[in-house]
Amino acid sequence: MKILKILILLVISGLLAGCSTFEIGIEATPIPLAPAANPTATQAAATATVGAPAPATLTPVVDPTSTVTLLPSSPLAGLVYRSGDTLYRFGPDGQAQSLAPGLDPQVLPGQFTPRAAVSPDGTQMVSWWDFSDLWLADLLTGKLHNLTNTPGRVECCAQFWAARPDTVVFMSQPADSQGQSIGYPALVKLDGSGYQVLDESSPSLGLPAPSPDGKLIAFDRAGEAWFYRGDSGLEPLNPAGYGLQDPAGNLKLASPSWSPDGKRLAWIASGAIGPNGSSVFTPVIFNLETKTHLLLDPAHTAGGEGWPAAPVWSADGAWLAFQDFSSGQFGMWVVGSDGANEKRVYQPDTVRGTTGLQALWSPQADQVLVIDPNAAGGTRALLIDPASGTSQPVPLPSGAFPVAWPGP
Repeated sequence: MKILKILILLVISGLLAGCSTFEIGIEATPIPLAPAANPTATQAAATATVGAPAPATLTPVVDPTSTVTLLPSSPLAGLVYRSGDTLYRFGPDGQAQSLAPGLDPQVLPGQFTPRAAVSPDGTQMVSWWDFSDLWLADLLTGKLHNLTNTPGRVECCAQFWAARPDTVVFMSQPADSQGQSIGYPALVKLDGSGYQVLDESSPSLGLPAPSPDGKLIAFDRAGEAWFYRGDSGLEPLNPAGYGLQDPAGNLKLASPSWSPDGKRLAWIASGAIGPNGSSVFTPVIFNLETKTHLLLDPAHTAGGEGWPAAPVWSADGAWLAFQDFSSGQFGMWVVGSDGANEKRVYQPDTVRGTTGLQALWSPQADQVLVIDPNAAGGTRALLIDPASGTSQPVPLPSGAFPVAWPGP
């Protein structure tokens, strides 16, 4: 079993981390998705469900291992990072506040990635440290709750659904059929109810993407683009309907990512879709209103290092950051959502190092934080201006690792 979990870890790193009864909809019966709940009320209900005490007031505590000396209007405000066994968050004054007192250190193991997702309001975290179950952690109290508790299945790669603060989207697969796959898209509520596998026809190449309006989830079925709608179930996304075709019939789409306004949907595409039928491996944006597509850069080619993680939109929808594995231009790139101003903003030490790169946009959308966990000498974090490409190192403590940037 340990070997199988390690295999899953290797696959997921290229993509780029207690109820006794639950229901798994293998047939993907539509889930009625009610109107998005009020975030404040939903958060209170979820806290009551897991039996957590009332939220505590955070007292700023300076990380004793940090050398951060930022001005009061800190450009890093809201950034969450791990240092040792503790989580910290930068306040508006540039000081590091400790989070989750007494949190089990296993929740954020010192691994290739943090294997955790932080809620948009920065108060909760879902962790999958052992690739077995999902664990919900209250970042104000440190209380833990086994969210899935499924002996017959394994879960990973969770993300909070911002439009539905009571719901988590993740990947799930049977425990006895683990292998070179990240599994199938699924969801569960923060009280452990409503566990649902959305589709188990074919395993996905990339992670799913819940929509900003709370109505549907985009995912791939072995490289085919699909939607899951709560009121009607599964429906395919037909690329030809947006003007994108591969004459050779080898088009694959995976790793979807919604624009903040929900009107555009970016994917990583591969196939003979470049100029004159050339083979490419690059982001493509589908405009759901005009039914058109935009191939962001037909010059990018596959590099043989696995399927890239989803493009990451800036908060204003003006930019995307994405990985490129090709030998001549490997690294992290940014490009305007109109296809202009493309530039490589970070090049790792090796092509293989591109696999571990991560991008976090600042809440103000004016800078992108690029994280390289495989850099020579340890994790490297650079804050980059997407317009100019200029960068500056982030003064984190030695061994620290950025986890999320939900905002101040």
